[in-house]
Amino acid sequence: MTETAASNKTLIIAAGTTLTLGILCVGLFIGQRAVEDGIRSNLNAQVAGGKSMIAGYRNVRVSFLRRSVSILGITLKPPGKETSVEVDKIQMSDLDFVTIGRMVMGERKPTMPGSVRLSVKGMHIGQDVMGEKASKQLQELGLDELNVSFSMGFKSDREAHSMAINDMNVELKDLGKISTSLEISHVELPTDEELANPQALALTMSARLMASSLHYAELRFVDQGLLKLVDADFKRQGKPSLSESAKFLDMFTTRQPAQTSDFVSSAVPKVKAFLQNGGSIALKAQPPTDLPFVQFANPMLLLDPEAIAKTIGLSVDAST
Repeated sequence: MTETAASNKTLIIAAGTTLTLGILCVGLFIGQRAVEDGIRSNLNAQVAGGKSMIAGYRNVRVSFLRRSVSILGITLKPPGKETSVEVDKIQMSDLDFVTIGRMVMGERKPTMPGSVRLSVKGMHIGQDVMGEKASKQLQELGLDELNVSFSMGFKSDREAHSMAINDMNVELKDLGKISTSLEISHVELPTDEELANPQALALTMSARLMASSLHYAELRFVDQGLLKLVDADFKRQGKPSLSESAKFLDMFTTRQPAQTSDFVSSAVPKVKAFLQNGGSIALKAQPPTDLPFVQFANPMLLLDPEAIAKTIGLSVDAST
């Protein structure tokens, strides 16, 4: 092959690759616009109907490359309230490619995604939306509004018969963040046909979840100012500070040390350190082997807290 022929072949390959990528990009753009238009049409119908909590929105963004769908600038109208709640962004991201493919093809049937993350960012809840009691408590903490963000990751694997809720977070700006994780094994996941009938599915899934097993669970709180506000409120009321109050936890380990369980002996110092220094604290459950949920109905187990702690691998973790 001559040098000219080789050069021409390279140019043809490069041109073909560029053309293919161009067609792919155009296809993605058209697909994204089609999905965006479909979502806008649905939202506009809800706003016009007046029966939905959604009273308005600013824009819709779809990105196949980022695997995300975002609704920006949402106005929610709680039932029975004259005032509204503003939300910066509602987003669905980390979608698996099978679900994205169904969206591109215009399928509207309910389906369980292999993976997805839902998030609500910047939900501004003013005192006028809350009840009188909640509004008063907010004032006592020195806050004009609650700025709430929520997110939850979900994964499912039909072949492995498993599902997981990863880092379900509720964050209150300037107060703290609560996060939960749950991994379940040996669970029969619903089919698309079953998802189309949610009332019947609720009963079916209750039985299936009881027959499934716990693999891992975690409940975590990260302090972002709540402890400081509570401490200041205690001082205003003439109560002992949180640091002083935490010392009373020692009674659980010093009064009858011989009868104190291993879990309590390990947990109390960590809870005490968290109350005195802030940071984060987590309650974790990781059984040695996947634990069937039906075992939690065993009355003998429920009567023995130490047995529960050992069976489900309960532990407390704290860090500053």
